[in-house]
Amino acid sequence: MSLLVLDIGNSRIKWMMQGQAYSATSDQFGSCFTASIKANPERIVICSVAAPGVTQTVIDTLARAMPSVPMSFFESTLRLKNFRQGYDQPAQLGPDRWAACIGARQFCRSGALLVASFGTATTLDVMTDDNCFLGGVILPGPELMARALSQNTARLPEVNWDKAGRDIPSDTQSAIAEGVLRAQLGALELSRQRAELVLAAPVQVVATGGAVHCLHHRLPAQAQSVEHLVLHGLASIATELE
Repeated sequence: MSLLVLDIGNSRIKWMMQGQAYSATSDQFGSCFTASIKANPERIVICSVAAPGVTQTVIDTLARAMPSVPMSFFESTLRLKNFRQGYDQPAQLGPDRWAACIGARQFCRSGALLVASFGTATTLDVMTDDNCFLGGVILPGPELMARALSQNTARLPEVNWDKAGRDIPSDTQSAIAEGVLRAQLGALELSRQRAELVLAAPVQVVATGGAVHCLHHRLPAQAQSVEHLVLHGLASIATELE
């Protein structure tokens, strides 16, 4: 089946068809999407955590470009054959978190997972070896964390990620960049330790997201870094949405 999957996020809209992935801001989406798609798919599957207006704009663009192609929305309450929920209230779970964990299983076929998504927000979610989503933590992403400092203090500059890496930063740019990355990596490591304690088993880290570039060289040694996990997850469960 020719399938088009879309991940409508807070900062960017991503889509994939026939293994080719694209990304654009909401303002750029219409023109970028039109240029990227050369033939109509048989089906469209959408995951959205964006504001309703942004989601509707994407839907309208798709409807104009592909009026006869059926659309489905992936929701966290969906019952799946090979994956299940352990979240207290599944309706409150962002579908992108759930889809990213499903996508991660394609790249780590066995064992428990900690799926680290670094975007506008950072999410660190745990899935058991038998594909039960347990939950996880949410914190500001690297860019948002750094922006909070520059916008809410009088004299601190915007972040320069190239300044990160010093053991003891001796200038303000280095201090901010290194501080933010240590906060992200510290949350990741603590989440992994807690997951291994609860599950009494090793936990593999799979990282993704538009901000992963800020810290990919600092991820745990055995961690995998994979682009577009949400899109891979949507593609893998598309047959269950029929």
